Amino acid sequence: MKYLCSVKTETKTEVKKNDILRVARECFARYGFEKTTLDDIGRMAHLNKASLYYYFKNKEEIFMQVVLQESATFIGHLQMENQALQGAKNRILAYLSARLKYYDEVVNLHQLSVESLQKLGPQFDEFYHNVQKEEKEFLAQILQQGVANQEFSLHNSPEIAEAIMTVANAIKHEAYYNSKAFTVREVDYSDADQKITFIVGLILQAIDKK
Repeated sequence: MKYLCSVKTETKTEVKKNDILRVARECFARYGFEKTTLDDIGRMAHLNKASLYYYFKNKEEIFMQVVLQESATFIGHLQMENQALQGAKNRILAYLSARLKYYDEVVNLHQLSVESLQKLGPQFDEFYHNVQKEEKEFLAQILQQGVANQEFSLHNSPEIAEAIMTVANAIKHEAYYNSKAFTVREVDYSDADQKITFIVGLILQAIDKK
């Protein structure tokens, strides 16, 4: 089974970009996304703004890459920990709940406003394409194991995994797009967690062999 945190040899450009992302992560955690400037990042990275533009288009791209790195690492660990759980249904629901909790924590860490999160939403989806592809494959593997253990009856696990991810993402997006809160810290994801558990539970019940 492959994981998102696989090791590979980095080029000099990738090393430099990762150095920038490391200090940018510190800036975002210290000042928040809105208050962090490219000058702040450049100063900590010992680079001028022109040099930063050589590696990244803007602050938003740097932020996306920071979150993407964090997410890939977290999801890789989450997938490994998830394998210790028993039962395919339990594993899927636990994974989705932990995933939503992490999302809540990461946007709080970087002190995003709801307005910024809404603006960055489409860009998040673009940057998360490869991560979500890995997640769908992971869920499909759990479904296939459920079939092998006679928990589920299905022959289209990739499509079911796609449907589960679509539901989870849609409910997550709904939580902050419909929120009247100003800061992300004020957005309550508990209802979203319950909705995901309920709707995905119905999907899994439909393929349950019991």
